[in-house]
Amino acid sequence: MGRRARRRARRQPLLARLGTHGTGDRFGALVEGWVLDGPVAELVALHGAESPEELQRVLVIPGRRTDTLPDEAVWAFDRAHRSDDTGMVESAVLAVTNHRWTKIARPLLDRLTDDGLLDEGHVGQLGLCFLEADVVPVTVPGGWLVDFYVQERGDEVGRMDPDKTYTLVRHISPQVRRWAAARYARDRDGIAQVLRRALRLDSRHAAAAVHGLVDASEHLRDGDAIEVLELAADWLAPAVRLAALKQLAVRGRHAEALDRAADDRAATIRRWAARHRQTRIPDLTHDACQEADSSGTVANRPEQPSLFS
Repeated sequence: MGRRARRRARRQPLLARLGTHGTGDRFGALVEGWVLDGPVAELVALHGAESPEELQRVLVIPGRRTDTLPDEAVWAFDRAHRSDDTGMVESAVLAVTNHRWTKIARPLLDRLTDDGLLDEGHVGQLGLCFLEADVVPVTVPGGWLVDFYVQERGDEVGRMDPDKTYTLVRHISPQVRRWAAARYARDRDGIAQVLRRALRLDSRHAAAAVHGLVDASEHLRDGDAIEVLELAADWLAPAVRLAALKQLAVRGRHAEALDRAADDRAATIRRWAARHRQTRIPDLTHDACQEADSSGTVANRPEQPSLFS
């Protein structure tokens, strides 16, 4: 067999694809039927994935394990994708919509970006997808699913065909929406697009999108950032208002932030204002004169307490 024939005979990797492309979709929706036998089995499966195909195959398996840190996922991505970024966007979608990491999806995406596993192209594609979509369909080989899913067929369920492909519908969490908004809102056009999207979302996802604007404010010009923070400081969700007030204070508007917080309708925000009003900010000019030594050098003083300490 010649070299070209050997190349043709080499098996091409099976990978997930964004979109609804399943050849077996017309028979009915997919339903989880079985899960891996406990957290240890899930951990072993994840650590055994050493290629994009193997990682994606693990990421579609239903399970019950939940992580509080993104480390395991980041290590798995590094093993599978460090030298091969094929299917990286699909892997990221499957990971942050996987039961195991939905509660830490935002820090997971940040880590993948900071560690260089997601490049600017990946981040741009994911940011737009996660901002605008309500669900993300991902088509995968049926051979990945037959041991864990069944297919609804009228009033019954049936086995899936491993030779066909099927579409999994992955739901966007508020954490993912917040990450996307923060990544997308880096200029006035991006801010406007996030706000338009927020007005079309339900209250939880709208709050997440506006919280993402607050996150992005540190990268914005001062005027744009203040406009964003003023809007967010009046948002319905208390967590968004508090985050915006803290950022206003960071930008030097301490008194205004505390005054607004003191009159806020949420008790948690009023308590934040009361706690920080009680922080004693020393009169540095007066105290420094008292502590100057005979050489005219001001004695070292403890660092002024931070508003957010």
